[in-house]
Amino acid sequence: MNIKPLIRSLCVIGAITTISASANAAPIFFAGNGHYYEHIATTTTWTAARTAALGMTHLGQSGYLATITSAAENMFLATMLTSNDGWIGGTDQAAEGDWKWADGPEAGVTFWNGAAGGSSPTFASWNFGEPNDVNGEDYAHLQIGLWNDLPNISTSRGYFV
Repeated sequence: MNIKPLIRSLCVIGAITTISASANAAPIFFAGNGHYYEHIATTTTWTAARTAALGMTHLGQSGYLATITSAAENMFLATMLTSNDGWIGGTDQAAEGDWKWADGPEAGVTFWNGAAGGSSPTFASWNFGEPNDVNGEDYAHLQIGLWNDLPNISTSRGYFV
């Protein structure tokens, strides 16, 4: 069963029925894993977003671009969007097709192997036909509950910490 159309539908329903957090609001607690998240609405590259995230703290904990390890966590972040998209902490910059989390507790953990037809040893929510590495796309971002890969020269309209 292909759950991606269902995820798209749920994200749209969630976006319609959920009051969006204001831009750069205080971090929001997710009971599913005990972490706090914040969507920073700004135009930035992945590397600039990563640097900014690593410089943030909340309740004594260091920030990092979000790592997404479950469908529930993915849906939670999708409902936090204050813009159309946001960078997350995934990259295959070191080795094409070996998608890993860059920082945080999952730093170095592979979450996807291969291109669009690849496989996930953990959790991934790539959009149809992604990741596709068009023009050197090595950095992950979340868009309406589904992931896409983009090059670092692209600017997303936000990022998740």
